[in-house]
Amino acid sequence: MILREKYAGGRQPSSVFWAVVQPAVSLGFLVVGLSAFFGEPIVDWTPITAQYLGFLRPSEGINFLPQGAFMCFYGFFGFFVFGPIQWYINIFNIGQGVCEFNKNDGMMYIVRNNEMIREVPLEDFQAVKFEWTNLAVLGARDVYLICQDGKEIHFMDDPEVYPRALSFESTQGRIITYLLEFEWDLPVRALATQQVAKPY
Repeated sequence: MILREKYAGGRQPSSVFWAVVQPAVSLGFLVVGLSAFFGEPIVDWTPITAQYLGFLRPSEGINFLPQGAFMCFYGFFGFFVFGPIQWYINIFNIGQGVCEFNKNDGMMYIVRNNEMIREVPLEDFQAVKFEWTNLAVLGARDVYLICQDGKEIHFMDDPEVYPRALSFESTQGRIITYLLEFEWDLPVRALATQQVAKPY
């Protein structure tokens, strides 16, 4: 029997949206800030930008200090630093992978970005730790595997894990505990930190 928990990676609709909007806004800030520095709209330097980017002409009253300097600072880092990082994450879908529980060969594998980052025998686990809260912002929504040496392996880190966590008792939790040969005793609560221990 094999159970796979997929990791979606960084290419999400919201991250693609911000990878487009944030660099575009940053570029606009940079253009307006540089216009304040030169004392004239730099979009008027060429006919094409003057025609299509006229909305980036700074309004009256925008001086280089302090408004223009701040806009240059934000625009430079937003466009040339954070923008490429966002596109790198989305293009290569950083973080994509899978966690596989393979009862056939008795191993657990975690693969991220096409690289094997963890390989643990199933017999090394002694418990499944499941904790969550119903808090929207600061709540814990995590599932851990506890090794015999006390080390915790955080194998489910999907930010949308909370809806799945509510059905954990009847679905993935039972499958995982079956794969690891644990006894199942996990009451679902609105605020809980529960642990399923391996029988000895």
